[in-house]
Amino acid sequence: MASSGVAAASIPAPSDECHQDIQQQHQQHQQQQQQQQQQQQQQQEEPVFDFAADIKLILNQATISLHGRSLVSILCLSAAEIVAIISAAHKIKCMYTRGDPTLRKTLQGKVVATAFFEPSTRTRCSFEAAALRLGAGVLSNPDLKASSSVKKGETLEDTVRMFASYADVLVLRHPEKVCCSSSSSSSSSSSSSSSSSSSSSSSSSSSSSSSAL
Repeated sequence: MASSGVAAASIPAPSDECHQDIQQQHQQHQQQQQQQQQQQQQQQEEPVFDFAADIKLILNQATISLHGRSLVSILCLSAAEIVAIISAAHKIKCMYTRGDPTLRKTLQGKVVATAFFEPSTRTRCSFEAAALRLGAGVLSNPDLKASSSVKKGETLEDTVRMFASYADVLVLRHPEKVCCSSSSSSSSSSSSSSSSSSSSSSSSSSSSSSSAL
């Protein structure tokens, strides 16, 4: 019987070019790993900034600074406070658009008085509509210049003191220009909500003072 034999095939040795290719691939792999490790180390060492969280913190601080202040001119506001008012107005607008029932509870139990020594139907109605939509009551005074008290010589300070006993927020339009430093600091905590809800109208009336004196 013939013995079955298995012929062993000889494996050729890798060429020099093959050796070089393997070494290059190995070096490239090591370089990639080193770069990844360096990037990971940099990410761990560098402080992580959350832009959205930082902006939210700034707006919260600005909103707190607006609490209880009288707004006489936009020059009295910082950039962050202006953005906070616009953001609040946008939020209120979105709530109104989707018919959020909680919107009417924002100023529930508060009274907003409009005291206009100059006629301005659009500005007055925009503030009064904003107050009503936020749940506040409204004392409308479209022509205070013709009122009996003013005709008798009542000063603006006395008029404001009178309104302070009736209303939580006073929206005042007067021909007299007042600087920020002379504005009164005693105001209602709800003045920022009322002003922000009608920011489009208050920004267009630079001569009017929207405050809760």
